[in-house]
Amino acid sequence: MSYIETIQTLAKSFRDNERNLALYFPDFETPPDHDSCNRVFGPPVGLTKDRWPTFAGLGELMEQADCIQHWDPRDTRMEHVFTIDLRYVELLGAPPDAVAMMLFISNATFHRACADGNQHTQVLFLSREDVDRGLYEGPLPQRSLYRWSRRFSLVPVEVPGDVFDVPQLGLPDDDPLVKLFEAVNAAPARLGGCPIYVQGQPSRRQGWDDSTATVPWQGEQSGRRQSPPHQGSTGTLPYEGNRKVVQPSGVLESSRTVPFDPDTMDSRPTVLRPSEGLVGPADALTFGDRSSSLSLAPSGPFLMQFQRRFAEVNLGNRGVMYVSGGGAYVQSH
Repeated sequence: MSYIETIQTLAKSFRDNERNLALYFPDFETPPDHDSCNRVFGPPVGLTKDRWPTFAGLGELMEQADCIQHWDPRDTRMEHVFTIDLRYVELLGAPPDAVAMMLFISNATFHRACADGNQHTQVLFLSREDVDRGLYEGPLPQRSLYRWSRRFSLVPVEVPGDVFDVPQLGLPDDDPLVKLFEAVNAAPARLGGCPIYVQGQPSRRQGWDDSTATVPWQGEQSGRRQSPPHQGSTGTLPYEGNRKVVQPSGVLESSRTVPFDPDTMDSRPTVLRPSEGLVGPADALTFGDRSSSLSLAPSGPFLMQFQRRFAEVNLGNRGVMYVSGGGAYVQSH
């Protein structure tokens, strides 16, 4: 049973009127529709050269990471982490005319996106006109050529909204709501709902504690985006065979990245600690005391969170990355 099927099974143990919140989960096993924007790494969709986000301090960052060989001094572009198709998603906090959302990061394996409001991440929303441009056909940043590029479907699952209150409810471990909470928390990525395990004082969580960033899955209604056709009970987009999408340039989209090989890559970054200089590879993302630089409120409504199983980004020790309309940051445990 896949992790999504587990969540679906647990959610169905609640009555229909209790399941009032739609969450969206990535499904890498079900091929997406041919025109879906959903992808991790690889070429972004709808982006022009002049709109690609850049990071002025990239050279210094790559030198600190001992990865200067993967940097072109003439190229300060951030890395494209993912694109998510919003055409079949009701996500509060996204612009009403947005049909896709993209996350960029200064450098996936070594960065300083460890506080809300950092300059190392940027979220872009795309319009229909943007998406119609298709895949970016220019060269990717050199370091991005070695990222594992994948496409995925999004599966909506209706759950009780109070599943995110479990940490405060004091319920027994065998309570159905606790089991659902644990399954949702274990997902490699999730759009909607509330952030789980945001650390810090209550003032630093303001605006996220009570957020329910999606609305109930209602199917087809006038004035709303059309819901995707269903394959059984999965809620994923239809797949039209094993055809390969060929871009106008004649280059297959799958040829734009090098296949991921965990045996030949060390994804752990070299970490710079203020008093130690360069040290060896480390599991944790450590740049001194993060808590002193956390902003007092999130930079925008909570949209999603993800783990490394979704996108191979350095998230520290058992970390998760929270994404808002203003950017993203890492929370490590």
